[in-house]
Amino acid sequence: MTHTIPGAPTGKNFSRHDRGELLLVPAKTLASFPSGTFLENLAISANGDIFMTSFRDGAIIRHTSAGTQEVVARLDGTVSGIVTAPNDGLFVCSRQPQGPESIFHIDIHGRVEKWLNLPGARFLNGMTRLSEQVLLAADSFTATIWQVDLVQRQVSPWLTHRLLSKRSSQNSLPGPNGIKVFAGAVFVSNSERASVIRIPVLEQQQAGEPAIYASHFLLDDFTFDEQGNLYGATHPLNTVERLARNGTRLTIAEPEQGVSGCTAVAFDAGEGAQHLLYVVTDGGTLAGKPEPARLVCLDTGGLPR
Repeated sequence: MTHTIPGAPTGKNFSRHDRGELLLVPAKTLASFPSGTFLENLAISANGDIFMTSFRDGAIIRHTSAGTQEVVARLDGTVSGIVTAPNDGLFVCSRQPQGPESIFHIDIHGRVEKWLNLPGARFLNGMTRLSEQVLLAADSFTATIWQVDLVQRQVSPWLTHRLLSKRSSQNSLPGPNGIKVFAGAVFVSNSERASVIRIPVLEQQQAGEPAIYASHFLLDDFTFDEQGNLYGATHPLNTVERLARNGTRLTIAEPEQGVSGCTAVAFDAGEGAQHLLYVVTDGGTLAGKPEPARLVCLDTGGLPR
């Protein structure tokens, strides 16, 4: 089934999304937030706490296993990508007012420290860990993945490539968006091109030659299960999709399950709970009729592996 993309330009720059067969999984809303809240990304700590970035107001929100929520830190600018750090801390991407794109560290007590600036970046989006010392951040408007050395506090381009570029600067959809490391490669979603790119990781953590892993597949953030199946949030299309290793596509969640405006996904890492997929949403802001933003849990345990 083919979806057109709201807000995408027509003609040669038009992108399409080929969704999979409908196979909805059980869903439960764990938390709701006021309409207009734009939950952008999430990371899960070793103790099972879920940390979410609230893009517009710069808040980092913790959802505990007991079902409580609290704002653990708030930055002056917007916040997007988030990864866990040693000692139960966090690293987040942020754009400060009249400032460059930056990486901030938040410790277990909520203390905020600017780690470094990225003056060459235009919009840092998804972020992932390449190693204990190195993060990779996807830049949605420079066709670049930035390499961030946390110890040396230095930044450099890891890869700039045409597959990471946007076809049209007039299209409001971002280019490089979600980014993950899996099975010796870096995977990046290019939302504007509706594609997922695979980049082999070579010796000394250098980037190999990129190739298209999936086309006609519009994703924001995404993740992999242990078997190598990809799960992604389509954001403006309001669905969660699954791409199996053999290429089979399934639509596993729709707006009726609370995933309108779904922006990011992450699996539970707890023993016996790895089939639980957490989804954050903006409540369908791009559709013009925003609902409450949500944290939703999808049970993928019944899907074929």
